Amino acid sequence: MEKKYMIAISFSIIGCIFQSYTCFGNDISDSLKATKTAIKKEVFYCPEGCKEVIERWSLAGYSRYCIKNGYRHGKWIAFENKRLAIKGNYSEGKKDGQWIWYHNDGRVFRIIEYKDGIEMSDIVIDSGGAPKIRESDPKY
Repeated sequence: MEKKYMIAISFSIIGCIFQSYTCFGNDISDSLKATKTAIKKEVFYCPEGCKEVIERWSLAGYSRYCIKNGYRHGKWIAFENKRLAIKGNYSEGKKDGQWIWYHNDGRVFRIIEYKDGIEMSDIVIDSGGAPKIRESDPKY
């Protein structure tokens, strides 16, 4: 197949995904609306001088964060399927502090610690609840 046809097929598929109500019925569209409603209900404050942003984060979710002078700054959260999926913090555009990933049932399955945008440690929680710690090499 020639490249131009591959590109056309790709755009058709992507368009279908983002216009899900016309391609797959209302289930996906309704789920996204419910997820957006859920993320808006989350208690959320931005530092003074920041603007709050809510945008599509993945095919199934939204992110909510603060932006200041063109950089993410403050709390950052992502919701998928009406539930909190990830939460973390930015400091002047760099990940900072604990970033926590959640299973659909709300259990924590990963915690990464950042300092000035550098991953310092990574803890993965196995299905039995036991943590597996992986120390990261600083990337200076």
